[in-house]
Amino acid sequence: MRIEEASLLDCLIGMVTVSDEQISSCPLCRGSSYPVPAGDGGYMSYDHCPNCDLIFAHESAVPTRADERARYLEHDNTMANEGYVRMLRGFLKTAILPYVSCSRGCALDFGCGPGPVLAYLMEKEGFAVRLYDPYFFPDKTYTKYNYDVIASTEVFEHLQNPYDSMQKL
Repeated sequence: MRIEEASLLDCLIGMVTVSDEQISSCPLCRGSSYPVPAGDGGYMSYDHCPNCDLIFAHESAVPTRADERARYLEHDNTMANEGYVRMLRGFLKTAILPYVSCSRGCALDFGCGPGPVLAYLMEKEGFAVRLYDPYFFPDKTYTKYNYDVIASTEVFEHLQNPYDSMQKL
């Protein structure tokens, strides 16, 4: 069976022969990853790692830095967006506050975007918050500090190399 005719499941269980040129390295676990076949006989612009189950954009589909920054600026991730603020308050309430003492918590908002709403909400809870975003708060001195919590919402799915990013945290 040719990979163009295969399903993702066929690829994962080894029913399809994949050439060495089609195998890539998973950016999360460094395992071998394979192209995701499309229903039309071609390939989607995604690869899949059967080791960690990550599906990620193929290198050819990754936007330029300028295009990615422009796309982020289209988002309405501000304090004026009640739905966004509500979502982050819920995240703070369920994923952070039960686990970290806010009276002495030092936090990093990793990938905070142009309007660091989560950082603002965390500061209101008593956290000292540092910011990092490669486009809007690119100061890499965040790597010199230790944190009680590192928050990263709606970020890791956009990282081209999450393994390396996590090593820096």
